[in-house]
Amino acid sequence: MSRPRDWPLPVLAYLVFLLKSDDQARTPPPPRPHYQVLIDLAVGEKRPDDVLRWYDAMCADHQRPGATVPWSVYGASAYDNTVATAVARSHPDRALGIYRECVTAHLREANVSAYETVAAYLRKMRPILKSLDREAEWTQLLGDIRHQYRNRPRLMDILDGCEARTVLQTQRARR
Repeated sequence: MSRPRDWPLPVLAYLVFLLKSDDQARTPPPPRPHYQVLIDLAVGEKRPDDVLRWYDAMCADHQRPGATVPWSVYGASAYDNTVATAVARSHPDRALGIYRECVTAHLREANVSAYETVAAYLRKMRPILKSLDREAEWTQLLGDIRHQYRNRPRLMDILDGCEARTVLQTQRARR
């Protein structure tokens, strides 16, 4: 079975061995760890160091060509939220970094669903920053987002809800 030269779609990495000629060895690629299962086990057993170890390995594995890692349409891992929540107490700076990456990834999209996800991540970041006595960072982050995305009125409305601003405060801020 050979691949036509005008084939418009990419070939999945785990099927490449089927397309090799008969004189080449038709061996499947070596098995890879199931990082999702390992992360779930470490989370269930409350081992944050192992959660981060497997998460880092999964992210590194995603960098290789032909990776089949569960990445969402926004470019963030489907496990970012799980990992950040699991390590928030033991590794707060790492959890904040993961949440920041998620916020950045979702802000690239201009739709209400992405804005609501951004607000959810911001709400999760606030108590962590408060516990580290860095609440000014949260205010600064919100201010930066408001400044950079000021042309997205629905995002501003959602951020107002995140900050618990009143309608009057919102109208004054927009003037």
